[in-house]
Amino acid sequence: MKLTKEQIQELYQFVAAKGVKHYDLQTELVDHLANGIEEYWKIHPEKSFEEVKAQEFQKFGAAGFSDVIKKHDDALSKKYKKIISGFFMEYFKLPKIIGTITSIAIIFYCLRFLAREPFVTSIFTVMVFFFIIAATHVLSTLNNKIIYKRKVKKSGKQWKLEDMIFHSYIGYEKQQRSTKRKIFDFIIIIIPVTIGTLIDDVSSSIVPPFIYNHYWVQLVIATTIVLVSILTYIHIIVVPEKAEELLTETYPEYELLK
Repeated sequence: MKLTKEQIQELYQFVAAKGVKHYDLQTELVDHLANGIEEYWKIHPEKSFEEVKAQEFQKFGAAGFSDVIKKHDDALSKKYKKIISGFFMEYFKLPKIIGTITSIAIIFYCLRFLAREPFVTSIFTVMVFFFIIAATHVLSTLNNKIIYKRKVKKSGKQWKLEDMIFHSYIGYEKQQRSTKRKIFDFIIIIIPVTIGTLIDDVSSSIVPPFIYNHYWVQLVIATTIVLVSILTYIHIIVVPEKAEELLTETYPEYELLK
């Protein structure tokens, strides 16, 4: 006995009601449940759909779909990180490595020039670099979220990898941060800027100018700024622009259902 289209749709609703919100995992679980139900009906055709569905769900244990969701998230998290790493490594191959080295050199010489200025000015300038990167990431991420919400509203489907892409995903747990954690992160970012701007003597005693003005320290700072900028650019621009291609490669049915 085969399941009807109505029963398949009911399985989708059942899986969604159990906390599975992404269509790709919903489809995997629906296929699993449907196969189990149809196999069971070969032996016990007298059993109702609801009874067999409940029996098949019980096989997942007391945690329900929780373990499956975690494994699915972990697998796609690794895939997403691999995608980011692939794009990132392109900036260390020709021709992009030329731009990477040039950018590091420009920022390095800017820092060398600032070394002639008061120490607090140099520190504040470095903080401004990182603040601009952070602000750009936040604003672009918000814009990507708006675009994603419109897509989900139009299609009625959420795909896990697409969710990661349009939320500038770095780690699943980071998306679930509490308000307190976000406030804490903001304070951690703003404190160095405040110290560097207002307390010249104290900042100078914590990080002596001769250390900051050292050739290698400035090279490390310049390299860090460029690498963080590249990663930010990949997360908020490159990957979202490649979303259709990446999703089609990952989900063969995506092109038909989008």
